[in-house]
This record gives sequence, structure tokens and C-alpha cells, in this order.
Amino acid sequence: MHKFIPLAFICLVLASCGGLSTETTEAEVVLFHERFNAEEFRAIYDGASEDLKEVEERENFLSFLQAIRGKLGAFKEGTRTGWSAIASTKGSKATLVYQSTFEHGSATETFVFIGDGDDALLQTYSINSRALIMDRPPEPTADGPSVTF
Repeated sequence: MHKFIPLAFICLVLASCGGLSTETTEAEVVLFHERFNAEEFRAIYDGASEDLKEVEERENFLSFLQAIRGKLGAFKEGTRTGWSAIASTKGSKATLVYQSTFEHGSATETFVFIGDGDDALLQTYSINSRALIMDRPPEPTADGPSVTF
């Protein structure tokens, strides 16, 4: 019986350490998309973790987001299809995966946040979409749709 008391105590202590919640990280994804649609790419970068900034220079990250915005257009809606979290003595990490719809295509977005409690910072952002590598069809003209073969 006494062997279970220390284990129960450890579990209670770990549970109270304030890992990242789904509410906190989902709110950060909403903020990311609001800034993305407003083309506030600097605000996304400036609010990211030092981990991201160590591996990604500001101008490269801004160009990356500008290219996505230029190719896919504005974010329309997304559905979270995955969420996982890891807690350690160095803090917490949460990964969220979304199936997202943009003006000109769909994509799978992956967000990785680090932090604790209500403090979540973007560590990694990746996007996978065929629309990013394919030519977008020409916009319709006043004469009707334009099709090129």
C-alpha cells in the first residue's frame, strides 16, 4: 500500500505543472491565422519562440509566409485532426495538425508550440499542399472562364 503513495504523489505533482492546454494552443492557431490573413508576418515571427528564430532567419520566414499567402490566398477555415503533448522538466510541447482550406486550395498545417500553462510560443510551422507546387488556373475574364491546355 505504501508503495503506491509516492507514485500517486509524483503523478499529482506532474499533473499540476501546467502543461500546454488545447485551449491555449488552439487560441494561438487562431491568432496565427488572423495575422496570416492580415499579412502581419512580422508579428508572427516576433511572437515565435527563440527555437524558431535560431533556425529560421526573419527574412526567410517572412518570404516563406508571403509565398504561401500569395499561392494559397487567405485562410478560410480549418479542422483540427491531431493533437499531442509532451511534458518534461524543460517545459511542454504541443503539436496540432489541421486540415485547412484557403482561397485557392487546401493544406495540412502542423503547428508545434512550446511553453507552459497559458504561455505558448510557436516553435515550428509547416504546411503541405499540392496547390503550393501547382500552377493556379487563370482568373476568369469578362469574356468568361479562361482555360489553357
